[in-house]
Amino acid sequence: MVRSPLRLRRGLPLAAATAALLAPAAGALAMPTVSTAGSAPMSPATSTPHPGPDTMAPAGVGQDWLPSDPWVMEHWLPYVETDMLHRLHTTRPQVQQVLTRAPLSTLAHQRHLRVSKLVAALLRPWRGRVSRAQLAVLRTRATMTFTQRHLMQHMLFHAFHEPALQSHLPEIIGSGYTDMAKGERSGMSLGDMAVANGKSLATVRSQVVALLKANVAEGQRLHAMLPAEGREWLAFEMASLPLMLGPRGGAMAGMALYCPLGPGGTTRTAARGTS
Repeated sequence: MVRSPLRLRRGLPLAAATAALLAPAAGALAMPTVSTAGSAPMSPATSTPHPGPDTMAPAGVGQDWLPSDPWVMEHWLPYVETDMLHRLHTTRPQVQQVLTRAPLSTLAHQRHLRVSKLVAALLRPWRGRVSRAQLAVLRTRATMTFTQRHLMQHMLFHAFHEPALQSHLPEIIGSGYTDMAKGERSGMSLGDMAVANGKSLATVRSQVVALLKANVAEGQRLHAMLPAEGREWLAFEMASLPLMLGPRGGAMAGMALYCPLGPGGTTRTAARGTS
């Protein structure tokens, strides 16, 4: 099992952690009120030629390799997605299509935009809020999102593929990873499996939502994710939640389970259709 970096794992049972995270509190992360127009819920990827692994990937790995850094794994995009779309004069569906075959830098070059200048503009909200050293780290991360195709595909479109959630799924769903993978391959959603295991779907949803919110809050606490981006990413995952927990044969069946494997960032999806 992948250990989540979130504090809620330290001696706090899942039920207690969920109750604490869902309880309203002053300054707590609220549910998003931003529009999800142009930020459609996750859907199965269309069949495209395999473009190969990212350029920073070790030799011999598959195209779904990702670095194991927490900011990648947990989807802590270092700038606001809608700001990026605006500066690239593009839309979320267009970016999704580009990333099936090439990194986002390709689109920037087509717009006659330099990646370094784009990154500097996108990181402007961090100035005065983090140290120079942290700003340099964020600059490196932001640049990677433009130069690494699959990394950016994961950051923007792979809802629920974060260890902060995945590490708790056996407890939430009531099945081990192997059984969940088998269930997904047979067309069951994680919600189907939870119900089959005698779980309340409402309780499962509450636990998942609490973990998604905690993950976003942790990214903000570590100065890895801006509050505005946290709201946008959470809105995307909330819009995709019915697909994750929906009935048998739903649009997301076989896409919600993600299992990191081995050292050095080598990863794979346990089910189909996520690359």
